Amino acid sequence: MQEHGIYDEKFVYLNEWSTASGYQTMKEILTQSDIPTAFFVASDPLAIGALRAIHEEGLSAPDDISIVSFNDIEIAEYVNPPLTTIKVYTEQMGRTAVNLLIDRLNGREIPMKVVLPTKLIVRKSCGCDS
Repeated sequence: MQEHGIYDEKFVYLNEWSTASGYQTMKEILTQSDIPTAFFVASDPLAIGALRAIHEEGLSAPDDISIVSFNDIEIAEYVNPPLTTIKVYTEQMGRTAVNLLIDRLNGREIPMKVVLPTKLIVRKSCGCDS
C-alpha cells in the first residue's frame, strides 16, 4: 500500500481481539466524517462485530462498506452478509510447528522458514457474489 501511495496510518485501527472490540471500534469509526468504503479486518470475530455495527447504523455491507477478513472460521459463511475472508489452514500450521519443534529437539540447528498457503474465500461482504 505504501508503494502505491494508498497507505494512511489514520485508517489503521487497533483494539482488543474480540467480537465486542470489532463492534465498538466500528461504532467509533462510523461517527467520523471521513470513513473508508472498505476494511480489511484482522480476524473473522472482529469482522462479525464490525458487520453488526454497520447494520445498526443503517448502513449495508457491502453496499456502503465492504469487509474482508482473515481466518475463515465456521460461522463466517453464515453471517449476513456472508463474510469474505482469507482461509488459514490452522491445523496444518499446528502440525508444522510441532514437527519443527521435534526436529529442533532432535538436533537441527539450521533455522527453517516455512510458508503455508492461504486461500481467498469470496463471499458477499466484499461486494462480490460467490
